[in-house]
Amino acid sequence: MNAVILDSVKIDLNIVLDKIESLSNNIKSIEKSIGFCSDSIDDLNVKLEEAVKKISDIENKMLRYEHKCNKLEKEVNILKAVINNNEQLMLSNKIEISGIPKTANENITEVVKTLAQSLKCDVQDCDIIDAFRGKAYKNMDGKIYTHLISKNIKELFVKNIKLRYKNNNPLLANEIHRNFPENKIFINDQLTSHNKKLLWFSKEVAKNYNYKYTWANMRGIFMRKGEGDQVIKIHNLETLQKMDQNKKISELWDSSSVDLK
Repeated sequence: MNAVILDSVKIDLNIVLDKIESLSNNIKSIEKSIGFCSDSIDDLNVKLEEAVKKISDIENKMLRYEHKCNKLEKEVNILKAVINNNEQLMLSNKIEISGIPKTANENITEVVKTLAQSLKCDVQDCDIIDAFRGKAYKNMDGKIYTHLISKNIKELFVKNIKLRYKNNNPLLANEIHRNFPENKIFINDQLTSHNKKLLWFSKEVAKNYNYKYTWANMRGIFMRKGEGDQVIKIHNLETLQKMDQNKKISELWDSSSVDLK
């Protein structure tokens, strides 16, 4: 009987030993897997550090490029401003006249001379380098563009018509020709395309923020809230955007041309 018990114990012991050996093999396999995972993690960490370094290098490059782009944008805007100012200087002797109806076979030079007489400006044929009528716009006769021989004569036109309006005595078209209607005639400095757009945006801001006066001349574009208030010079589109504090016309800024910056 003891032999039977001993054999049973041996069998159980062998089973336990087999399980221990199997467990030992499993542990070795796990250790091997852990070692492989550890190596993989180390490799992954190296690759991750390399990726982080590359991303950091790319971000630094992007910051440098962004800085260069901002610098170039400022330089381009400065150059655009210089070009616009030079173009405006080239218009120093030019005016645009609105309010005079168009007639068949009209002689624009004679129209300008008659206008000059009404404003008490001594203007001869030799004082007018060029004069022509622009295209009609929204069922309105085109403006008359006049290139005068000197800045003094140009300023005399502008000064005298402003004096008429200041004295509540606007110049009317029927003073030029008795058959013309009583249209008010306006004479302004001729502006560059850029300054015309900027003036239009300025008038939109003026309408929405109750600015009484908006005007342009060879020195720039200006706004004033009312009599005696501070005069604001409009340097660029950003000046107007800052004035639009309540975002009343924010859609205009989204649709505006980059050229106005």
